[in-house]
Amino acid sequence: MKIILTCISFLLLTPIGGLKDLRELFKEENVRVYKILAEAQGDLDKDSINEKVVVYDTGEEGDMGTIRNIEIFKLSGKQWKLWHSSSGAVLPSQHGGPMGDPFEGVTVEKGCIAIYHSGGGRYKWFYTHRYRFQKGEWYLIGTTIRYGEPACNLNTFDYNLSTGKIEATIEEWPCEEEAEDEGEDKKEEFSFVVKPAKLPLMDGFYPGDNKVQISKKDKSFYY
Repeated sequence: MKIILTCISFLLLTPIGGLKDLRELFKEENVRVYKILAEAQGDLDKDSINEKVVVYDTGEEGDMGTIRNIEIFKLSGKQWKLWHSSSGAVLPSQHGGPMGDPFEGVTVEKGCIAIYHSGGGRYKWFYTHRYRFQKGEWYLIGTTIRYGEPACNLNTFDYNLSTGKIEATIEEWPCEEEAEDEGEDKKEEFSFVVKPAKLPLMDGFYPGDNKVQISKKDKSFYY
């Protein structure tokens, strides 16, 4: 895990050779230290030039551990310049429950920022959220949610928020502690549409806090 000094954007604007001197200067000035959790590069605005996405831990305590932020940078010449700063879309450090830190990583895929989380105990959950820059803002445009008891069942919901279409897969099998003849593997696949009134913004979005009820089945999921 890399450590960088605040402000992140100030460091990324600095030539590589000057980082050592900056660290010494910031140490003397008692500037706060942040931790980079992950970073990724890819084209996010269709200009054929890669942007950089940095996820970092602020060290600031919230209700469920330390707060994480996202900063997105554009390349200007040979320097990275801050394009957008966002909070909320990366879960805090203790939100994973018994599994610990829920944050698993960030990637840039097909022009979108994808952020991965997981958590739970015996009952586990796995989140992927995809954000895209459009109409001058960053929006949540898709998510894949998986949850269940891995020894007994798994529910998967792939939600395209742009179209409202949800592809669902419900799987059940005999739990590991049960005898093999006490049940059979079951798998059900179906789709339905729940069109959101508007796409959620990445800024201030809290993963796992938004419920979708499946009207014809006794199931729901949170994204």
